[in-house]
Amino acid sequence: MHGVNRPALAWVALALTILIWSGYMVIARAMVITALGPVEVGLLRFVPATLLFAPVLIRNGPIPRGSSPSDVALIAIPGGFLFIICLAGGMKYAPVADAVIFAPSMLPFYVACLAFFFLGETLSGKRIIGLALIIGGAAAVG
Repeated sequence: MHGVNRPALAWVALALTILIWSGYMVIARAMVITALGPVEVGLLRFVPATLLFAPVLIRNGPIPRGSSPSDVALIAIPGGFLFIICLAGGMKYAPVADAVIFAPSMLPFYVACLAFFFLGETLSGKRIIGLALIIGGAAAVG
């Protein structure tokens, strides 16, 4: 990447990330309030990506080296598909403005809960304070 302006590239990547995430939220909200349910939105979110990624899966296998099938299932099902279904289900009743605030900000809380319940991770004092701040912020905005 010789000659590439790294700070400019970082800003472009940030702008694209925000555009993709916010665009998805607007499109998902439009889908759930018109004709589709949360499961269909989830399928539309993951099936095309899976089909595009299929050559890599076929070549390397669905389980990355060093991972177990249960690791992959734990990430893909509750952290991927179920998260999108819950998000789309909530967007059926809440405006996009709420979804763009709550969905990304609640992800660390969601992941910490999954790690605590399924992986047996302990929550240190700093983590508990951080999670309490996330919940407090969500409650203040809500």
